[in-house]
Amino acid sequence: MSDHINRPCELFVVSPQHVDRAWQEGAYKLGDALKLAQGECTPDQLKMRLSRGELTLLMVSTDEARAWLAVEFMQMPNIRVLHVYAIHAPGATLDAAFDLLAKYATDGGASAIQGACTEAVSKLWAKRFGFQEMYRISRRTL
Repeated sequence: MSDHINRPCELFVVSPQHVDRAWQEGAYKLGDALKLAQGECTPDQLKMRLSRGELTLLMVSTDEARAWLAVEFMQMPNIRVLHVYAIHAPGATLDAAFDLLAKYATDGGASAIQGACTEAVSKLWAKRFGFQEMYRISRRTL
């Protein structure tokens, strides 16, 4: 693997009371991830959910980029997962960044990480990080 993929990085959990500041520093870019959701949640609503602690804001920092993630732990009948609700990570999809996210997930009791994503992202996650596509969600607005 190249040095780019193995560069050191850090993961920060942003407390709900600091979401407004983080939003100003770049977390607002999570709004780009919501475009595919077609109105399910607006950027302002996402910020509100993060500020209320309904979702957790994570920031992964590398020398050259910052990744922002809105996540939540979900307890299903047979598995606990860390669900990535929204992500903005151009230039920060490093093996080291995923390792930090995996540690955060296991520290929270999760045995898996999941997230809704496009087909292209699903293929990237499968190739880079060993994800397996479980199913796709399709929606028809009435």
